[in-house]
Amino acid sequence: MKKTDLIGKANISSYVLARMGREEQVSLESIGKICTVFECKIDDILEFDSKNEDEQ
Repeated sequence: MKKTDLIGKANISSYVLARMGREEQVSLESIGKICTVFECKIDDILEFDSKNEDEQ
C-alpha cells in the first residue's frame, strides 16, 4: 500500500505519517485508525523504547 492510500483509507493527515517516519509522537487515535485499516493490533505496528530522550 502506498502512503497516499493509507492516508486516505485511515483518514489521517500526511503530517501524522511524516511524524511516524521520524519516530515522533502521534496520537493513539491515529494509531487506532491505522490498525483498523490493516486489521492488526497496536503491538503489530509499534515498538516501545523505554530509553529516556536525553539518553538518545
